[in-house]
Amino acid sequence: MITFLKDQSIYRGEIELRIVRTIDVDQVQLENVKTGELSNHKTFNLLAEYVAGELCTAAQRKHALATGVALRRKPARMEHMSTAAKKDSHRRIDYLVRLERKGSFESTVERLCGDIEEVSRERGELRPPHHTTVYRWRRRFLDNQRDIRAVFCQFDKQGGKGQSRLSPKVEAIIFDKIENVFLAKPRSSAEEVHNAVFLEISRRNTQRIEPEWLAVPGLRTVQRRLMQLYAFEVAVGRFGQKEAERMFANHLGARRVARILELVEIDHSPVDLLVTDEN
Repeated sequence: MITFLKDQSIYRGEIELRIVRTIDVDQVQLENVKTGELSNHKTFNLLAEYVAGELCTAAQRKHALATGVALRRKPARMEHMSTAAKKDSHRRIDYLVRLERKGSFESTVERLCGDIEEVSRERGELRPPHHTTVYRWRRRFLDNQRDIRAVFCQFDKQGGKGQSRLSPKVEAIIFDKIENVFLAKPRSSAEEVHNAVFLEISRRNTQRIEPEWLAVPGLRTVQRRLMQLYAFEVAVGRFGQKEAERMFANHLGARRVARILELVEIDHSPVDLLVTDEN
């Protein structure tokens, strides 16, 4: 999300541009800092370039040069999100854009609260968000180098019974480490698996920009994944199929009875025995 404020610097590739002025609600004038050439651009087109990673702010460029991370980001798409998450994400972005244009964040808390109520009336909402909530949205946006995906609603990642809050990539890493660390040795612990997961995620995060870092799961999460394994699967992984089948051979349980000697069992195994009478 870029608000296109006057004298703000943005970059299209290696070209530095300065925002001269806003011509209309949907159009801004840019100046090439090196050549001084002026050009008019549709706000929508610039936002599309920003979402695609082809345009960045001066803060993003400075961060990228300092960390050595590529500027190009994955497109900020919402196709994978539920309808409720999309609606709330658009709501958050709308509030931030309107308040930024009003200069609400540079003023007092009282003015911010008044501007939030005004935006709420314009949107036809009966209950506006609290000013601390709006501050939290904006702080998250700024802390992630003005990446708009940081404001996206996370309804779909809240998990629930039988559901995981982790991304599929983190789940795949946990599964891989369970296979190669926990099941590959006769004896291993959840701490070993967690350490291996932590190291692998740390290694992958060095190849990602900060907003796209993978979250490291807690030790308890790894322990729950291990508790979900079947004992037979663990035995196969550690001792092999044949030994696992021997350890878990089928044994029928005793049948239930209601009184003593209702059911009597004897051994019918043949023995080498000859029975004769006195003659």
